[in-house]
Amino acid sequence: MSWFRVDDRHAQHDKTRKAHKIEPLSNLLWLNAGTEVAGAGGDGIVRGFRLDDFGHLSGLATPKRLTVAVNALVEVTFWHGHDAWQDCQCVVGSKGWEEKLGRLPDLERGDFLYHDWFDYQLVPKSADVDDLKRARDARDKRLDRSGLKPQIRQRDRDQCRYCGTDLVFRANMTRGKHCGTFDHVDPYLEHPDDNTLDNVVLACKPCNERKSNRTPSAAGMTLRPVPGPYIVSAGGGS
Repeated sequence: MSWFRVDDRHAQHDKTRKAHKIEPLSNLLWLNAGTEVAGAGGDGIVRGFRLDDFGHLSGLATPKRLTVAVNALVEVTFWHGHDAWQDCQCVVGSKGWEEKLGRLPDLERGDFLYHDWFDYQLVPKSADVDDLKRARDARDKRLDRSGLKPQIRQRDRDQCRYCGTDLVFRANMTRGKHCGTFDHVDPYLEHPDDNTLDNVVLACKPCNERKSNRTPSAAGMTLRPVPGPYIVSAGGGS
């Protein structure tokens, strides 16, 4: 289990008090988003497509209040906007993002980055990250060779099994709500049980990123039933 670490003096910090004056629920938004980001792997990036969920969870019932709260967190530099982190020492400094992970944040318009994330949060060991990446790459290559992808698409009718969104599969489409991906329901199963019709489903890019390297229950998500009856070609299963 991952933990979102908060300084025990957070409530007394000048930034906390300033953000509270702008929008009283802004710090709850900061906390709720932080726990989700930490649980999903912990890189300090808040994806824009998740803000509505975090806002609802934090009691920010209208888009206007959510916008005010987000702007408050940016104004006090609890968060950086997608185009305002380049010169911050929490990214390019000796103890920052680039040094810890060996790369720069991949932020798109509407995304935000926690300031000083790695001052408080755990950093995955580079060896562990490399091992995990190699294991995922090997698993994905086995899935490519298995011949299951057409059957999975046929069964799931090109719909996300977590939210029901209609999906598009194109080589040049790598982001967005309709970007189709293949998700391993239980990412901890080992070969040869990982790439099976029971364990691989279609997911939109946002749902796949939200679920991350977790089971649906651990991510607080529900796997929807198969959209309807389907016929599996020889070599597969239903």
